[in-house]
Amino acid sequence: MTGKPATLSRPAALPRERGESESRALVDPVTRLWNQDSILGILDRELARIRREVGVVSVVRAEVDFYRRILDEWGPEAGHPVLRYVARHFRGWVRTYDAVGRYGESGFLAVLPGCGRADATIKAETIRRIVAAVPVPVAEGRQVRVTLSTGVAEGRTDSREVVLAAAEALRRVRKANPSRA
Repeated sequence: MTGKPATLSRPAALPRERGESESRALVDPVTRLWNQDSILGILDRELARIRREVGVVSVVRAEVDFYRRILDEWGPEAGHPVLRYVARHFRGWVRTYDAVGRYGESGFLAVLPGCGRADATIKAETIRRIVAAVPVPVAEGRQVRVTLSTGVAEGRTDSREVVLAAAEALRRVRKANPSRA
């Protein structure tokens, strides 16, 4: 795969382009972002491409802070609006050739081709501030302020390695800021 696929960051368009059952297998039903398997596949393809063409891919691993507490305090019905809110901001934040997927229960993974670690760190801080700016309506008349913790890693070879490095960076952020854990 050379070049940048036009639909890399736009899984919401899939139902028109593919069969409904195929799109369900690729897209997270809550966030309408790539699901975990799909985003990892995209990362594998991007790493293979940069090995051929020489380049870099960065990964941003993001987690909603206090997601369990949100569920405990407002109930499970509050979780989906929070995830959709974060997903909507991720969709607006990425370039057309970046990709974002849901990763785990309350996490997201962004694949940023051609973006070095320093630039990816700046982008991660930007999305973190955007998400925290406005409270999310979770129930009638109730809102919750949502924050993210992020970890960034740059990779050139192995998707597992770069995802683990981003997860470790995220862990360090949360350890340094226990109020985010």
